Amino acid sequence: MKKGQAAIEFLMTYGWAILVVLVAISALWFFVGNPQSLVADNCRLAAPLNCEGATATATSITMRVRNGLTETITVTDVDLPDLTTGSCTAGSGSINAGAVGNVAVTCSGLSGKVRSAVTITYSTPGLTGRVITGNLVVTVA
Repeated sequence: MKKGQAAIEFLMTYGWAILVVLVAISALWFFVGNPQSLVADNCRLAAPLNCEGATATATSITMRVRNGLTETITVTDVDLPDLTTGSCTAGSGSINAGAVGNVAVTCSGLSGKVRSAVTITYSTPGLTGRVITGNLVVTVA
């Protein structure tokens, strides 16, 4: 009989400990909210381009991109494949060597926090179809 009692006490002790942990996690979720809402706005691109920030409205996303190359680039396509809160059409434009330029994407139906991978296709004099990837997290103003 003593072995059965010891086993039940062991299981009850761990059961209460697991229950306390679950209640603590639930309380944090309730009082703090969804942890994804605490993610700061950021924009990252692979070299030689550098994203220095992004803004979003219900109708557009604008990324400030620094050209790290020694020649002017022409952005031909911007793709946001993971976008779930709206639809966007590609932006375009030119950014001089070493300068910061805005790459705007026209969208519809954006709200809340926008999270997506970013694929920018650009060309330089003599080279076309170069692709840079990154990610974007921005709050719609």
